[in-house]
Amino acid sequence: MTAKVPHTIQRDGVYYFNKRFPSGMLRLSLHTTSRHQAMQKAGGLALFLTDTERSFMNITTLRLLAADWLSTELDRHYIRRAHEFGSNQYELGTEQEVYGELRDYWKQCYKVRDYQTTEGIAEGVKQKHTVQLDDSQQLVLQRLLAQAGAELYQRLADDEFPSILDSLNTASPQAIIHEQEPEDEGELVSVLFEKYAELKASTGGWGSKRTINANRHAFTVFLEIAEDRPVKQLTKQVARDAAAQFPVYPKSRSKGENAKQTLKQLRKAETPTVDPETARGFYVKTNSFFKWLHDQGYMDTNPFDGLNPVKGKKKKPRRKQWDRTDIPQLFNSKEYLEGDYGSTKQSSRAAYYWVPLIGLYTGARLEEICQMMVGDIKQEDGIHFFDIQAEVDDDESSIKNASSMRRIPIHSHLIELGFLAYLETRDRGGRVFDLSYRGHRWSHTTSIWFGDYKERQGFAKNNTKVFHSFRGTLIRELTLVDIEDSRIMALVGHEQQSETRRTYDRVLPIAQLNKAIQQVDWRNELALIKPWSEMAGII
Repeated sequence: MTAKVPHTIQRDGVYYFNKRFPSGMLRLSLHTTSRHQAMQKAGGLALFLTDTERSFMNITTLRLLAADWLSTELDRHYIRRAHEFGSNQYELGTEQEVYGELRDYWKQCYKVRDYQTTEGIAEGVKQKHTVQLDDSQQLVLQRLLAQAGAELYQRLADDEFPSILDSLNTASPQAIIHEQEPEDEGELVSVLFEKYAELKASTGGWGSKRTINANRHAFTVFLEIAEDRPVKQLTKQVARDAAAQFPVYPKSRSKGENAKQTLKQLRKAETPTVDPETARGFYVKTNSFFKWLHDQGYMDTNPFDGLNPVKGKKKKPRRKQWDRTDIPQLFNSKEYLEGDYGSTKQSSRAAYYWVPLIGLYTGARLEEICQMMVGDIKQEDGIHFFDIQAEVDDDESSIKNASSMRRIPIHSHLIELGFLAYLETRDRGGRVFDLSYRGHRWSHTTSIWFGDYKERQGFAKNNTKVFHSFRGTLIRELTLVDIEDSRIMALVGHEQQSETRRTYDRVLPIAQLNKAIQQVDWRNELALIKPWSEMAGII
């Protein structure tokens, strides 16, 4: 077995100098994958930095320099905002979005140890406080400034301006150069993991290379979620948060485009997540490591002790769109051709007739349709439309998110089938359909009915073609007739990609939306079904 290079750790094959000094832990890249070069560089650096005749500025002072910069920047932004923006909420919102992007950028710099981005800031800090730093001190300061930069833009994005580290702000940087060192919070958890891994390797505790890689990967996942920190900072809450995030960790995180995105970006894009068994493996392996830390005396308790691994949700089969040939098969049934709904109670039959047709022509979610009030069907410029909104008169209605608020013109075919005539029979202050509120939703019974119904029509019971497939079907049909993507998003309630679209596409003239929706036509496929006026007489 190859001996470990003293004072180093490896990340993706690259050697990093890693050593604790009286003033704190120092880690920096040696920019080599060669064991021989790493040994020479690390040995020389360790000798240089432990020279007792050198005056090594303590970590408390370097933290104070970074905190002073952060406090100054917060004050500067506070004054600028007060003078330039006042109470203009739109400009404030746009500015906060930019701050969020800058925060993610600084976090990424800190995560990948790209401290060159703070070199210019560090020079300004040194000039302001007239301090001289050697190369190692400079790197520590740049690392702290990267961390401070992320905090700066987090506070600006949250519109929070109070100064940080109040206890340190009571004194100037020069006043505490000789202050006592902070309480020892232990070694970085990444350093301790290397000790753990070395022990497992030397004793054969992990056996195969596959097991070794699986344990290292699980720790990498934990480190990305919880961030590298001194071991005594790993509290029960940190462990609880990590355990909760394992099941939603993105699949293929380090591959292709995924590797270039932050976790937040991947979650927002609804990137596929790891399998439940993989998530459980993350928990079990991380828990074993922290049990070892406790057993070895590095921690007073194991923060994962008593937690249960969060069970991931089973992967749902990928939904398929309804094909053109599926539509007549789905709707040419005894229900739509003969008005025969069997033993279904009379009050539910209107919903079972209209809800699938509305889904086909609007792409609306099942719950959005089933919970609609009669007052949600409105008219503007002679065009009737569904007004799907967040502001409702009771606590039993909801929409998925803010982008789901939208207006969907009612297709002329639905009007020909008698939808507006049906509405005339309904109480203006009531709901469109007589459905029971069960399981915290109005769509409970309709969802069960539709699953049975499609199976009777010859479609497999699996979840590849479901009610939600109408959304994908509408998107496909709108795309085939060259409707602009932003208009499609506005109709189906997907979040627009740009700030301009998010702001203006929600107030598109209803005539433009109507022109788009009318270009999707299912009259040929639905030629045999009876209009509601005839159905009402039958059922």
